Parts: sequence; C-alpha cells; structure tokens
Amino acid sequence: MTRTGKILVYVNLVLAIGMCVWAFGLYSTRIDWSNKPAKGSEPPGELAKRMAALKQVDSALQTAEARQRAAAIDLRTMERRRPRDTQFFAKELDLLQKGIDKDNPPRIVSVQAGVIQVNPADGMVVMIPAPKPFESLDVYVQQQQQTQAALLASISEYQALVQDDVNKTEQIIGEKGLRQQLFNEEEIKLARIKQEIEDLKPLYINVMVELQLLNKRQRALEARVKEFDVKAGR
Repeated sequence: MTRTGKILVYVNLVLAIGMCVWAFGLYSTRIDWSNKPAKGSEPPGELAKRMAALKQVDSALQTAEARQRAAAIDLRTMERRRPRDTQFFAKELDLLQKGIDKDNPPRIVSVQAGVIQVNPADGMVVMIPAPKPFESLDVYVQQQQQTQAALLASISEYQALVQDDVNKTEQIIGEKGLRQQLFNEEEIKLARIKQEIEDLKPLYINVMVELQLLNKRQRALEARVKEFDVKAGR
C-alpha cells in the first residue's frame, strides 16, 4: 500500500465519521411532521400544532367578519337615517339657539345606557323634557355680554378709584404735598415764636425791673401811709 493510498483511506474514514455524525444530528433533531396529538409528556406533531393555530386564527377571523358584517349593517342603517337626523338635529339646535320660550320649552335627547333612544314606529329620535328649565343660547349670550360689560365698568371704576387714591396720596405725602406744607408752616411758626421770644426778652427784663421799682414804691407808700396814721393818732 502506497503512502497516497493510506492518506485516501484516512480521508475516507474521516468523511465517513463526519457523515455519520451529521446523519445522527439530523435524526435526533428532526421535525415531527405527523398529525399525532399530544400524549402525556410527548409533544404533538408539527402538523397538529399548525392545524390548531389555523383553527384559532380561523375562529378569530370568523368573529371579526361577523362584527364587520354587523357594523356594516348598522352603518348602512345610520347612513340612510343621516339626512333625516341631520335635519332633525339642525331644527333642535336652532330651537336651542334662539327659539326657547314659554310655548317651546327645552327638550333633550333621551339616552339610556349610553344609547340614543329611537321611536320604533318612525325611527325618529325620542325627545324628552329637560330635567330643569333653561333659556335659549341667545339669552345666555346676552346675559354674558351684560355681565361682561358690568364687569368692565366695575374694573374701570376701580381703576379710577385707585388713580384717585394715588393722586390724593401724592397730594398728602408728595414733595409739595399737604404734609410737607404743614411741616414747612410749622417750622415757620416755630421760627416766628422763637424770634418773638427773643424780641420779648428785653421787654421782659424791663418789666421785671419796673416791677421791682413798683414794689419798692408800693412799700414806700405803705410806709408813708403808716406814718400819716401814726401822726393822726389812728
């Protein structure tokens, strides 16, 4: 056996072992495409799994189709009623806008469990009296405008009063305000009083001197009177 033959034999052996390993791997990880159901711990076949998934999808599709058909029927019914309902609600809205009075009391749509009630006889929307009376929208708009006008007038009056208060405060405490004028006048009067006091000081001294002289003269006169009395024997 030549060296080349030995190499080929070894290569053939290696390839054979590799093919065996590859075949065993395919066999051990094969996909079970049978339709057998699950038994105990054994999983179901792949075909059974996919059939079950298709059944679920088909059930959901049938439910969706049933809902779509029902919705389509409701849509066609509502579309047939839409022109008439549009006219009806436009009339009712116009009534709410400006037509409510004693002869036309307010009404509202009858709703039960979130569904608008319809008269089975003619398919018209059922209207019921409002739970509490209210006026038309135009009346409320007019009241709002009046209230807003009164509010603006009050704001203007308040701003005028604030400005008047600012002006009077400025007149009282400003640089030439009444308080400053009173303070200046008080200073002037105090200065005049001090000046008058200074002017009266000499007169005061003269008066005191004259008073002392008068007191002396009075004592002297009293002494003379006593002498006359003594001479007269009184």
